[in-house]
Amino acid sequence: MPFFTQYTPDGLGVSHRGEGVVTGAEVIAAAAEHHRLEERARKLRYGFVDFSQVSELRVSAAEVQAIADEDRMTAALTPNAVVAVIAPLDHAFGVSRMWETLMDATKWTTRIFRDRDEALAWLRKQVPNAAA
Repeated sequence: MPFFTQYTPDGLGVSHRGEGVVTGAEVIAAAAEHHRLEERARKLRYGFVDFSQVSELRVSAAEVQAIADEDRMTAALTPNAVVAVIAPLDHAFGVSRMWETLMDATKWTTRIFRDRDEALAWLRKQVPNAAA
């Protein structure tokens, strides 16, 4: 599976990294994983999504909605989280912006970037000890 999830050792952060062709089903599955273990979800303070190694993001508008639905369930458990997304390709950037718009109803602070260094700098400004 070319969409990997890794939690930080302290449980405060989660990172997702895509490689090659990533599908909507893979992203939905990763998003659903977060709220399934409520205790772990309540500890989360930040997320980092990296599409910089993705050659194609195969995500439909309906799948973006499903990803946002899953993430809103997580946001109910961990309000005020911060999420940085790196999406250099135009399509991945557009899909990420659609997701960001759907997440506006939550208290999450989100931002989409095309550059990894810029995303990391922003995330670490929001969450000083973020390990992404």
